[in-house]
Amino acid sequence: MKKKSGKDEKTIIQGIARLAGAFSMAALAMSCSHEGKPVEIAVDGFPVEEVMECGEGRILDIPSTGIMEINIAGDMLVVSTGDMRDAWQTYSLPEVALSGSLFSVGGGPGELLMPTPGIAASFYSRGSDGHTMCIISSTMNGRFIAGDLTTHSSTDTVINNTIGPTTVMAYRLGGSGWFNTEIIPDSCKLRRSIVAEDGTPVANAAMSALNEKSVGDMSQMPQIMFRPVIKPDGSWIAEVPGFTPVIEVWNTSTGESFRIRYTDGDTAADEKSRLEANKPMFGGGVAFDDFFALQRYGDDGTPHIDFFGWDGTPRATLSLTCSDIRRIGIDIKNGDLYCLDADKDAIVRFDIADFLTKID
Repeated sequence: MKKKSGKDEKTIIQGIARLAGAFSMAALAMSCSHEGKPVEIAVDGFPVEEVMECGEGRILDIPSTGIMEINIAGDMLVVSTGDMRDAWQTYSLPEVALSGSLFSVGGGPGELLMPTPGIAASFYSRGSDGHTMCIISSTMNGRFIAGDLTTHSSTDTVINNTIGPTTVMAYRLGGSGWFNTEIIPDSCKLRRSIVAEDGTPVANAAMSALNEKSVGDMSQMPQIMFRPVIKPDGSWIAEVPGFTPVIEVWNTSTGESFRIRYTDGDTAADEKSRLEANKPMFGGGVAFDDFFALQRYGDDGTPHIDFFGWDGTPRATLSLTCSDIRRIGIDIKNGDLYCLDADKDAIVRFDIADFLTKID
């Protein structure tokens, strides 16, 4: 590592919800209406900036065809694929040994309606036995599916939360309820909601303000779509967009909020260019107790991993010379970065233990 300085509206909505994770939408014209701005933190650099050469990574001996997503859950690397059977595989860390598989595609109990990436799941450790668990919201039929990654079993589960065809995603907020996003086509908005563990709706001033964001028509929905990066205890959410240089960060209990704005590439022309070329600025992120990390693409496609404190403080950025990193996972315990490298059609592991010591 070296230093650096018309058709049925329901069908339309369902299609949009399925594509939301990739930040792409079908074009549809509707009229809509707009809103105000919170405090901003401008980002034009990081106190620690380093580069890691692609050759420093180790290609893992994992079948990579059809991989949709990689996630780190507990002491496991979770690989979600498009397979109809054994759709997810788990590998123990740090040895990366196959420990089992779970989920098949079908209509029965515990089965996925379609191949589902890990972005659709909420991962957590079950307090009663320490098992690593995940819950997937199947918005097309209003079901929740629980997966036990320790025993590699899955089943339908009853949750005090309501989801449906217009729901983009439902995420668990630590042990204190659920965070939902839903498309509202009549007003061209994306509605957020928090539901307590007992099913009671929870009011939040920051969330209400963000819900006022709208676009001119449904073809512009990618401008306000996002992937939530949620602090493990559920107290904070960072909304990671696809094409805009702005990260909305807010507290799920107090309603405190702020905005992180990247000053580089922050013009309407830049955003329009990214949208027209379908080249996202961000590819999601990962969250930890003390900080969160965003996967960002430079104008030339260079992948960067930007680290922030939960107060919005820029802490560090790590750039990779690999040309096509699609997804990342960070194993904090062992100091490893896992990347889904589409150019190599492989999962690559990097040792970033030394770099992580500089994030303070």
